[in-house]
Amino acid sequence: MAGTERIRVYLAARYDIVRSGLSSLLEAERDIKVVGQSGFAVVALPEILHLRPDVAVLDAELPDGSGLGLCRAMRAEDPRIRGLILAGRRDDDAVATAMLAGAAGYMLEQIPASSLVNGIRLVASGHSVVDWSVPASVVEHVELHKRSI
Repeated sequence: MAGTERIRVYLAARYDIVRSGLSSLLEAERDIKVVGQSGFAVVALPEILHLRPDVAVLDAELPDGSGLGLCRAMRAEDPRIRGLILAGRRDDDAVATAMLAGAAGYMLEQIPASSLVNGIRLVASGHSVVDWSVPASVVEHVELHKRSI
């Protein structure tokens, strides 16, 4: 990304109030722009592929699927789009599955707003982020598995 470009973000979250809150939070940042949002995977996937955001923030659980499935499908079509899974609870298996599905990040909904904003920035710049409460052993296991593929 160039220095003055805004990070383009797509929000896929099951609840309207969550999407609205995230959108307001992110739009208040000078370097982030929300380019689209949906509460359903079936709507989100074609919109994400059309809009080509830098980062797609994906709710782990959507009414018609999962953020993990959405991330996998999105990355299969365009691996440049970075996925950040936002989950309601810690699940070590889900973290490993998310990383293997190509997600660049996994964060819990209970984190401070500033941590999510910084996580989006890190993911957009090519880094991976995993919530601090996820055990390092899970991340190490995934990294070893990725290297062996």
